[in-house]
Amino acid sequence: MAGPAMAVVAGIVTLVLAYRTEDGLVADDYYKQGLAINQVLRRDERARELGLGAVVSFSNTRVRVVLRGQAPAELRLRLVHALRAGEDQAVVLRKSATEAYEGSFTLSRGEYRRLVLEDAASTWRLIGEWNGRDEKATLAAARSGWKRRLVTVFQPHRYSRTRDLLREFATAFYEADTLILTEIYAAGEAPIPEVSGRKLYEEVRQHGHKDVHFLPNAEAIVDRLLSVIRPGDLVLTLGAGDVWKIGRAVLERL
Repeated sequence: MAGPAMAVVAGIVTLVLAYRTEDGLVADDYYKQGLAINQVLRRDERARELGLGAVVSFSNTRVRVVLRGQAPAELRLRLVHALRAGEDQAVVLRKSATEAYEGSFTLSRGEYRRLVLEDAASTWRLIGEWNGRDEKATLAAARSGWKRRLVTVFQPHRYSRTRDLLREFATAFYEADTLILTEIYAAGEAPIPEVSGRKLYEEVRQHGHKDVHFLPNAEAIVDRLLSVIRPGDLVLTLGAGDVWKIGRAVLERL
């Protein structure tokens, strides 16, 4: 299946990257033209041939990548600024004992970035997008940048935060064609009466979302995603808990 692709999380950011060859997104090196474009096209094609995919997770200053399809000794991840080359960031990722790739990284919050994951020899690449802001801004950026059907999984974080932001969350997901809501990730917080994932689901539905579902079980969410996603879909998982595992589980079963 041509890659359902990317997830962004507040606090911990998780992205599922996939190959792309659309004309408007041919070159991640915004400052190089001409023959360089053909080289980038070949790298995109090579990623497609190899069936590559990756889950990238950021937490504080650490980055972790789970790669599907190959197992090189190291990878290179670049965070490309759309306009200012001097603000690009790059990190070398080395394989850990868990077979994931890890390294240190500094996130730039609040600005759109393009992620480019590639092998050390630059023979293939995977790309994704992230704007580092709140859920609503992230969804809008994903829609305008990828221009494809958007399937979103949102895991509310903490009972108090869900209660305080219930009105904002109820109208934050209109850009998602399909929305799946999970139970609240407590993060050690005691439950609050009448605050739950189902309550948020009811609010989102009452505010007019046409395709919203409440599934408290992660396995059921993975099964639902695999039944509804189509070739070319963009899949986002949003939250600050363990929702990133859903993106990885979907990637492993594609």
